[in-house]
Amino acid sequence: GFLAFLCLVIGVTCHSSKFAIVGDSHLLLNYDPNAPIKHIHCRGNGSVEAANEYGKYGCDTPVILFNATLNSMLHVIPDPDFIVYIGDFVAHHTKTQDEVYQNMARTAQMLRDAYPKTLVFPLLGNEDFFPDYISTAGDSWFTKIATNLYPELLGVSDTFKVGGYYSHLLPGSSN
Repeated sequence: GFLAFLCLVIGVTCHSSKFAIVGDSHLLLNYDPNAPIKHIHCRGNGSVEAANEYGKYGCDTPVILFNATLNSMLHVIPDPDFIVYIGDFVAHHTKTQDEVYQNMARTAQMLRDAYPKTLVFPLLGNEDFFPDYISTAGDSWFTKIATNLYPELLGVSDTFKVGGYYSHLLPGSSN
């Protein structure tokens, strides 16, 4: 389907690949199921309905829920060729750049723990900057993320450091 079309358009020979796409986890590191709903990054009408350890619909993701998601993924696709994380690692309304970085670091580590031999290509979403939505091409933020959180991408990530995108041949493909 799409991969074959992509290979034809860019003129490379492709092999079958298994990959996973993950995104929008909006991981909330300090989730407290006993906190009032309005304090745990929920969208909507500020409902006072109780949350539980796995969170609440419309709220950012507790660590335990993201771990459960990764465990389920392992049953569906235990050995993908690569993973694309499509951004928004970070909980909504994060207060500092350090909190954004710590959130991204935790998500990267959780992915690495679940899939230690799989290359992960992180893309940045609007919540993955501080303040939200603000970045410029070549920003040192790109370099910090690529170098510190995804060292296995060194060499692959040179384009990410200057513009936030990747160029990488998959095993078995040629140009």
